[in-house]
Amino acid sequence: MEFSDIFNTKFLQNPIFANLNNELRNLDIDTILSDEMSIVCGDFYGIQSFIFDGLGAKNAAKVIRAKSAFVQIFTQIIAEYIARDGGLILSTNAGKFEILIHKKLEHIKDQIKHIQSQIDEFFIDNFYGLSGMNLVAFNCKEDDFKSSIKYQEMRSNIAKEIEKKKFNKFTLQTRSKVVLNYDNSITNQTLCPICNTRKIAINNH
Repeated sequence: MEFSDIFNTKFLQNPIFANLNNELRNLDIDTILSDEMSIVCGDFYGIQSFIFDGLGAKNAAKVIRAKSAFVQIFTQIIAEYIARDGGLILSTNAGKFEILIHKKLEHIKDQIKHIQSQIDEFFIDNFYGLSGMNLVAFNCKEDDFKSSIKYQEMRSNIAKEIEKKKFNKFTLQTRSKVVLNYDNSITNQTLCPICNTRKIAINNH
């Protein structure tokens, strides 16, 4: 298996991207601030391990660039997917994003839960669950952005919720199939020289 097998094919064919709206929305923050809002935050955890673990000497620079691009593109796509129905992307940086949505949490929690489950499936199936992205969401109000004290409290709550989510990454009990299957009969000759984890694809020979 090559990195491009996941990035170019499986990645974009995942059901989570099926209805992705690529049109950029030019929403101004003043049009969305109200007391009926929620904020959704994403955190791509395990970035260092994702990029550097199992890194071999062969094509090391290319692999690092490709995986770094993967983190950046994955983060942007998930953010745009969540914001597609009127959310305002506040930031996307270093595997993290924040989105302001003009709906209260009770109206979007099922959607966020579904997206989280799809992300988990993707990373378990393709990266053995060693890395992934956590989503946290909670209600917020206009004053949380206009009051410096309340804004600092909100920033603190975001950091706490993201840190707490790291201890509850996957709901493995809900999976009906084998969770962490692995390639059989891996030897020095069949081990992928790029990822040093999977069995090299036969068509690479």
